[in-house]
This record gives sequence, C-alpha cells and structure tokens, in this order.
Amino acid sequence: MDTSGKRKMGSTTRWLMGLGRKEVPKIFVPCSPNKGSQAVAIRLFDRKGLLGDTGLSALALKTQLEAFFRQMASTPTILPAVKQILETFTFTVSYFDRDPTKQEREDMAVMDFPVYFESTEGPSRITTGSLEELLVFHKIPEKAFVAKQLTDELPPVTLFITDGAGNQSTYKAAEEFVGNETALGLGIPGNYFKPDGVQHICRKLGVIKIDRVVFNIVQARRPQRLLQVLKHELGHMLGLAHIPGTLMDEDYDNVQEHAMYSRFQLQLLSTALTNMSKS
Repeated sequence: MDTSGKRKMGSTTRWLMGLGRKEVPKIFVPCSPNKGSQAVAIRLFDRKGLLGDTGLSALALKTQLEAFFRQMASTPTILPAVKQILETFTFTVSYFDRDPTKQEREDMAVMDFPVYFESTEGPSRITTGSLEELLVFHKIPEKAFVAKQLTDELPPVTLFITDGAGNQSTYKAAEEFVGNETALGLGIPGNYFKPDGVQHICRKLGVIKIDRVVFNIVQARRPQRLLQVLKHELGHMLGLAHIPGTLMDEDYDNVQEHAMYSRFQLQLLSTALTNMSKS
C-alpha cells in the first residue's frame, strides 16, 4: 500500500479486491456473444447524486468524455492501421442518478462499461462488503490481465492483476483500495489479451471515489480532475497497465499532464476493442 501521501490512480497491480470474509464464486456464466457490435456503452451510475460536487453537469460529462474517445483516432502519432480500427468504433456515455436494476446488470454485455460514483464518508459510504457485492453482481472473475507496450520492437507484455502481496487475484485488495485515501478510483478489465475459454472477456467494472477526487480541490479545477480520473480508470477497464509519464501513470500529479493515451496504448486499445467485437 502506498504511504507517500500522493494521490494514486486505481492501481491495476494493487487496488483490486481481496475480501476474505466469505468464499466468493470464482467462475461465472459467460456473457452472451457480442455478434460483432462496435458500439461501446460507458454507463455511469450515481445513486448518491455525487456528480454535483464536481461542478460538472451530466450533459457536460457525457459530451466531453464522448469527444475524448472520438479524438483517439486523430492522435498525431497514431499508426494508420490503428487509426482505421478505432474509427470503426463508437463511444456513448450515459449517466444515471441510480443504481442499475438487477435485470440491467444481468443484461450487460461485452461492450458495456459500468462505472459507479461512490463516497468514502457517510452511512452509504463504500465498504469492502459493498464492493464485494459489486464484483459478484458483475461476475468479475478472480483472474484478469492488463497489458503494456513500450516499443515497436517488442510485443505487448501481459500482467496478472495482483494485490500488494503479489497474489494473482482481483479479490485480494479491496481493503487496500477502500481504506487508501489516496486511491481515487479503480478499473477492472476483461480478459481481452488472454481469454481463457471459461471466463469471458466482457466482465469489467469501474469505481470512482468522488469525495476523494474533489478533496481540497478548488471548484474551478474539479471538472477536469474528474475527467482525467475517468479517462485513466476507463483505460484500465480497456486493459491498460500503468505506464509512467502517460495518462496511465500511477501518480495523479503526472496523469493530469496528459490529454490522450500514448501511441502504444492506442495500439493496445485497438487490439482489446477488436477482440471484444469478435467475441
């Protein structure tokens, strides 16, 4: 667990969940086939009405996030083949001032990206128990992978999601995330790069601690701060590992300096999206 006092983005190598209070199912029923859809649906759930604390309206949040994902294909350094792939996908952001219904959770498919806005304070604060419920509701498998690529010469490297002790499990670091005041959010990806034939690549989940995102931040800076945190955690949900000096940097002070994913991260995103669309 980080003890530096710096605010950390949701680490794909440290933040996931290790609950240990009871046995959690490790294998879930696969999602329905995607049938070639290239329409990504980002679904933001805010049952506590926390978005108002950030200074962003639901419409502004939707508009700016959708514009960000449209702009990926226009990144100056992007490879032509990657640009061509990304241009075939659409990204729609929807905001809900409630939780999804049980049926909506059951119906979430390969191209759905659910993100929950949460608080660490008050009677309805996020706890290890409520986070465990989200994992089970969304059928998150115990093992998942992120990927990173640093050069054209070397292939992507896939990494198990682990907790701080190195346990290869998405259920081994909930207490670290919930109790860590410097962790602003988390993003759990599907197995886009190493599908195992049993767990399906569709299972993914995001959580943002809104009260920590805006803590000690002047009102004028809150909208951009939330947008950067969302871009970072959605990057994790799309399978990206932490890379220093990029939008996927573990340290928020560095994340805020980057408007877009790197060229290599866009290559990985195009692979993840392609694999999702073909599933």
